[in-house]
Amino acid sequence: MMRLIDSFEFQRLRRIKQLGLGLFTYQGAEHSRFTHSLGAFHLITRVLDRFSERYAIDPHDRVATRAAALLHDVGHGSFLHVMEKVLDFHHEQWTVEVVLSEQTEIGSLLRSYSPALPKKVASIIEGTFKPAALAQLVSSQLDVDRMDYLLRDSLMTGAKYGIYDLEWIINALAIDEDADRIYVEARGVYAVEEYLQARYHMFRQVYFHRTLRSAEAVLRSIIRRALKVYEEGSFVWHASGTAFEKILKHEPLTISEHLEVDDSDFIFHVKQWQHSDDAILSDLSRRFVSRRLFKAVDLDMPGDERKAFL
Repeated sequence: MMRLIDSFEFQRLRRIKQLGLGLFTYQGAEHSRFTHSLGAFHLITRVLDRFSERYAIDPHDRVATRAAALLHDVGHGSFLHVMEKVLDFHHEQWTVEVVLSEQTEIGSLLRSYSPALPKKVASIIEGTFKPAALAQLVSSQLDVDRMDYLLRDSLMTGAKYGIYDLEWIINALAIDEDADRIYVEARGVYAVEEYLQARYHMFRQVYFHRTLRSAEAVLRSIIRRALKVYEEGSFVWHASGTAFEKILKHEPLTISEHLEVDDSDFIFHVKQWQHSDDAILSDLSRRFVSRRLFKAVDLDMPGDERKAFL
């Protein structure tokens, strides 16, 4: 596991912020996908340790489940899910490719431990692994990914909406061996209700915050404008010979090229585009860099309220 953490692909997560543009609203939201992934790994280890006291868990399945929790975000793109929408990709697909590839350090490390391990880890991430109960700990409505990011994001933003009783949920988790699924024993129902409320309020107050959504809209508009200007044959500054050049050309990236790109690449190019000859691209880029964002209003907001808000 330490070798996986030290791998090139996992270290890249240090350069991808967990909350994307959340720091535009919450100044403390500087934490990375790296720290979140370590947190998910810690939680899966705790849950599996507890399960081992009650259930017979195959040691190889335990290794695969821990590795999957650790690596579940290695294929993630920049700025949360903004780039997925603009460039039309899903980070889960890239994660599976990183795990299975013979070109990646992670793929080689998993294969050196066991030839069957990459496929096991990939199937857990894809949700096709058996026993399904172990895969549900990594990806479900009550998994270590969500358990970690709610508490971590709540702490780093200063918003108290994401707090719930993690210890009680871990204590109450159990496996229905006949149906091959996880469930929560009766004593943990209130803790899970608190967890669900935490998710609801974090989405309302943090993940869907007006300023955050406005920043995401500006960044999406910047990338789309750059793509359009480049497609029309006008000059758009870019680092030639890089993965970013292929992005502007609408060319598919190889796995190594995808893994070359992180938050800093987009920030660097947006800073250069402030001086673009294209007025729209220049204006949007300046707005983004200087945090002079557009106001966000609800579409169903009455006209008088909307004027007052603006």
